[in-house]
Amino acid sequence: KKKAVAKKKAAAAKKKAAAKKKAAADKKKSAAKKKAAAKKKADAAAAKKTTTKKAPSPADQKAKAKKLVKIGMAALKKGNAKLAIGYFKKAKKLDPSNALAGKLLQRAQNAAKK
Repeated sequence: KKKAVAKKKAAAAKKKAAAKKKAAADKKKSAAKKKAAAKKKADAAAAKKTTTKKAPSPADQKAKAKKLVKIGMAALKKGNAKLAIGYFKKAKKLDPSNALAGKLLQRAQNAAKK
C-alpha cells in the first residue's frame, strides 16, 4: 500500500513538473509572439511615416522662400547680416528663381564683410 501511494505521489509530482515546464514554455512562446507583433507594428509605423511624407509642392516652396526672405530682411535691418545670410541662402535653395533673395544675399554678404 505504501509503495502504491509513493508511486502515485511521484507520478503526480512528475505530472506537476511537466505541466509547470509546459506553462513556462508557453509563456516564453507568448512573449516571443508579442515581441514579434510589437516589432511588426513599429516597423509598419516607421514605414508609414517615411512613405506618407510628401515633398512640398513648388507653390509651398515659393511661399516658404518668401517668408524666409522677409525674416532675412528683418535680420538685415537689425544689423545681423550673418543671420540674414542664412535665411537668404535657404530661400534661394527653396526657390532659385527668387531674384530678391539673390540680391539681398549679396547685400548681406557685403554688409558682413564690413
